[in-house]
Amino acid sequence: MKIKQLCHNSLRMNVYFYQNVDKEVMMIAIPDIYWSVELPIEMSKDEIHEELLMQFFNFYTENEADALARDICELIATN
Repeated sequence: MKIKQLCHNSLRMNVYFYQNVDKEVMMIAIPDIYWSVELPIEMSKDEIHEELLMQFFNFYTENEADALARDICELIATN
């Protein structure tokens, strides 16, 4: 499991990222906003962004959701 910090809306949050290669899934969690998701490992960066964007629409405005989804995708890409 990797833990990275992300600054969003002037809040510093821990983003937890875990890959289970045997089950071919990844889990992303942000406890500070009571949110987590499990996604297939084979998803592309664009597919992950779209999935995160749809989930964050429940919590944030479109621009905020897009920024958070993009920032998380960048964190995943650096793993």
